[in-house]
Amino acid sequence: MEIISSAQNSMVKKLKLLSTKKGRKRFNEFIVGGNKFVMDIPEGWEVVHTFVSESFINSGCMETLNRAGITILKDSVFSSVTNTVTPQGVMAVVKSENFH
Repeated sequence: MEIISSAQNSMVKKLKLLSTKKGRKRFNEFIVGGNKFVMDIPEGWEVVHTFVSESFINSGCMETLNRAGITILKDSVFSSVTNTVTPQGVMAVVKSENFH
């Protein structure tokens, strides 16, 4: 698993873009945030990547994720890409081409 500690990382910049309508439309992807929502992503949906915070790993919830392509973000970086006041520490980027 890769650990990202810089907000200047290209993956982090893309996550920030996906929080805007223009970014979601440009990449045909959207963000699903929160442990329950990430776990309940339907099988037919294409999960591009999963991001977790360091706190999420330390909480012991990591074993519930059975997804490939998991990247760890420092807590400060994770907070910078989410609009949630108290993020749960997990988000997935999902292809949206099936939803047009």
